Amino acid sequence: MPYEISPYWSARLHTGGQVIDMEFSGTLAFATALEMQVPFRNSFYVLDAADPHHPAVLASTALPSAGSGIGVQGHYVYLASGAAGVQVVDITTPASPTLIATVDTPGSASDVVVSGVHAFVADLAAGLTVLDVTNPAAPFVVRSVPAGVANRVEILGTRAFVSGSGLYIFDLADPSDPESIGFAAVEGEASVEGDLACVSQLERILVYDVSNPASPSLAAELPLPGVMGGVAVVDGYAYVGRSWYGLAIVDLTDPFAPRIAGRLLTSDWAMTVGAKGPAVYVSTYLSGIDVADVSHREPPPILGWLDLPGSAMAVAPGGSLTYVAAGPEGLHVVDSSEPSTPVRLGTADTPGSAVDVAVNGALAYVVQPDSGLQVIDCFDPSLPILFGGVRTPGAAEAVAFSAGYALVAAGETGLHVVDVRDPHHPAVVGTVNTPGHAKDVAVEGDLAFVADWTEGLQVVDISDPASPVIVGQMDAWIRSARVAVALPYVYVGEDYLYVRVVDVSNPASPLLVGQVEGDGLIRGLAIQENELYVAEASYFPYEYGYVRAYDISSRANPVLAGDAYLSANNPCDIAVAGKQVRVADGAPGLALLPVDCPSGNGTLSSGEQAPRPPGNSLRSSPNPASPWTVFEFDLPGPASYSLDMFDVSGRLVRTLEDAPEGCAGRHRVEWDGRDDSGRRVPAGVYFGRLQTGRLSTARRVLVVK
Repeated sequence: MPYEISPYWSARLHTGGQVIDMEFSGTLAFATALEMQVPFRNSFYVLDAADPHHPAVLASTALPSAGSGIGVQGHYVYLASGAAGVQVVDITTPASPTLIATVDTPGSASDVVVSGVHAFVADLAAGLTVLDVTNPAAPFVVRSVPAGVANRVEILGTRAFVSGSGLYIFDLADPSDPESIGFAAVEGEASVEGDLACVSQLERILVYDVSNPASPSLAAELPLPGVMGGVAVVDGYAYVGRSWYGLAIVDLTDPFAPRIAGRLLTSDWAMTVGAKGPAVYVSTYLSGIDVADVSHREPPPILGWLDLPGSAMAVAPGGSLTYVAAGPEGLHVVDSSEPSTPVRLGTADTPGSAVDVAVNGALAYVVQPDSGLQVIDCFDPSLPILFGGVRTPGAAEAVAFSAGYALVAAGETGLHVVDVRDPHHPAVVGTVNTPGHAKDVAVEGDLAFVADWTEGLQVVDISDPASPVIVGQMDAWIRSARVAVALPYVYVGEDYLYVRVVDVSNPASPLLVGQVEGDGLIRGLAIQENELYVAEASYFPYEYGYVRAYDISSRANPVLAGDAYLSANNPCDIAVAGKQVRVADGAPGLALLPVDCPSGNGTLSSGEQAPRPPGNSLRSSPNPASPWTVFEFDLPGPASYSLDMFDVSGRLVRTLEDAPEGCAGRHRVEWDGRDDSGRRVPAGVYFGRLQTGRLSTARRVLVVK
C-alpha cells in the first residue's frame, strides 16, 4: 500500500469527564467539562492543539459553575455558565488559567461569542444578551433583545445568528443595540458559514439559505440517524455529532442536495463538535474528545462503475474480465481492462437467480438457490453459453473452485462437492452436512473453509472428494457469513462489525489470533498478498457502503490502511485482481476502485496506527459478549479506579468495580452481562468506562444472545 484514508481518527484525548463545549484560538483549545465523580466537579481545560495527532492537556482548573459555551478573545476566555451568568478566565499563562470575573445575565447563559469589546450571549429565555467586556475583569450587561429560547450564537461579520427555538438574525451595525432583521421558524442548534445555516435536529439536518437575512429559506433536508448533537460547518462540509451513531460528515457543496460524505463511529456517545483546520474534535459522553483527521474529506475516487441489468450479487475476476452474478438477470461478463469505461460484453441467462460465481480459465461456475450449479463457457465473452448444470440439494448460496471440483455452500444441507471435470455433465460426488447454515466457502489445497452462520467456521477435508469430512471447528461470535483464506490464516466475516483472523496451521484446532472491528455489516472479503479488503454496508439505508483496506503483514494484528465510499449502500461482494478492487454493489451494478492510492498527509502507512490512549487503555474479550466478557487494563502505579457499564442512552447499568486503592499492574474484571439488579441485559451495544483519578477511557461491547 498505502491506501488513502479519508477521514480517520487520529487521536483520542481522555479528560476527567463529559466535555460540554470546545473553542479554539491559535494552537490552543479550550474545553469545559462536567467530571463524573462524587461530588461532581465543573472543570475548565486548556489543551495544546498544535498537533491534532497528539493533543495534550496543558492545564485544568475547577470552576464554581459548569460552562456550556465558550468564547475567546486575546488572553481571555468567556464561559457561558447557565444561571451563574458568564465567567471570565485569564489565560495569559495557559498553564495557569485564573478565574477573574463573573457577571450575572438576565436569563441562563448557554453560549457566548466575543467580538470587539462586546460579548454576545445566548441567554435562553432572555434571548440575546450583550455584555461590555472593555475591561474583562469587570464586564457588565448592556442590554437583552428577544430571540426566543436562545441556545447558540454565532457571529459572521456584522450579523449575529441565534438558534434554539428558532433561527434569529440580527444586524450588529451598532453592537450595543442588535437589530432583528430575519427569522426562520426552525428549532435546533445551527452553525453558519457564508450564506448557509445548517440546523441539527432529531434524525435529520436542515440546510437554510440565509443570503437574504430578511427571509431565510429552507434549501434542503437530509435524514441522519441519532439524537441531535453539535454541528460545525467548515469549508462547505458539516460535521454533525449524532449520539451513539458517531460523527456524520455532510457535503454542502450543493446546498439543495446535501449528501453524506462519510461517517465515523466515536468511542461512545457523540456530543459537541468543533473544527480547526484539518481536524474535527468530537466530545463524547464518557471518554473525553475524539479527534478526526479530515485532510481528505472525500474518499479515493471510484475508477469506474457500470450500471448492470439486475442486482450485482457477487463478483469474480478473470484477468481483465469481471464476472458478475446478477440475480434473475443471470451472469454478466464485463471488460474491465479500462476501468474508467467498463463494458458489458455478454450475458448468460441462467435458469434461476444467480447469487455467486467462481471462475477457472474460460469457465464460470454460477450458483442459484433454486437451480443449483450452472457451468458457463465464456471462451467468447460476448456469447457466454450454458454448458451444463446440476441441481444441488438445498439452496445454493456460494461457490468456490478447486482442481476440477466446485464446492457449493448450500444452507441447511451443508457443503456439496461437485465434479466439474466434464463441464457438460457436472455431478454431485460428495456432501458433508455442516451443523449450521452454510453461507460461504473458500478453498485452498485439500481444505475447504465454510462460514456456517450460527455455528461459526467449519474446516472440511476434501482430499477425498467423495467423502468430505469436518476436521475442525470454531464457534461463531455473532453469525459467520463470509470467509477468505490465505494459509495458514483464514479470515471469517461475522454478519456485522467483526472479521476474525484464525490460524489453521492445525486444521483440527483453529486458533483465534486477531480481529478487525468495523462499523457496519460485513458483506465481502478479498485478499491479495498482504492486503485484506472488506466490503461493508452501513446499518442505515440512506448512507453509503464502503471498502476498507487492511495491512495484514502481521496476520495477528491487521492495521487499517484506508477506506473508500461507494455510490450506494448495497455492497454484496468484493474481489481483487491486479490493481483493481471490484465490488458487486447491488442495484447500482459494478464498482471499480484502485488497489493503490497516492499517499497524502492523512495517510496511515503500513505499520502505523492512530495513537492509542496510554497506560490504562481498556480492553475486553470476548467481544462480542455472549453474554459475559472480561475487561483488562493496566495501572502504571497505585491509584483509585472504578469500572462501570452504561447503555447507549448513557444510563448506568452496573458498577463492576469501585476500588479506592488499586495496586499497580494488570487488572481483570469480569462482567456476566447482568445489571445491578441481577437481570440479563438485552442484546445490544454497551460501554464499559474505566475511571482512574481524573482520566477515563471507554470500550464498546456488543452483547449477543
